[in-house]
Amino acid sequence: CTVVPATHQHICRIFREALGVRPMEYVNQVRIEMAKSLLLYSEFSVKEIGEKCGFQNTNYFCKIFKKHEKITPMEYRKSVL
Repeated sequence: CTVVPATHQHICRIFREALGVRPMEYVNQVRIEMAKSLLLYSEFSVKEIGEKCGFQNTNYFCKIFKKHEKITPMEYRKSVL
């Protein structure tokens, strides 16, 4: 039996079939859930929260957060508190 190494595309397809999202989308979902918790239970700035959640760029963090939650991180923080 010969083992054939999986390609990047093959792994991504299997991941998507199993979880319904692409790997990077899944990572961003996990990061956003972590950010939501930090927005509620910490006094870190949006920039600090983005960095702690693995986003190197605050604008990108805000864009991804808004894509997932339909509001900005600051709007989220204010709406829940």
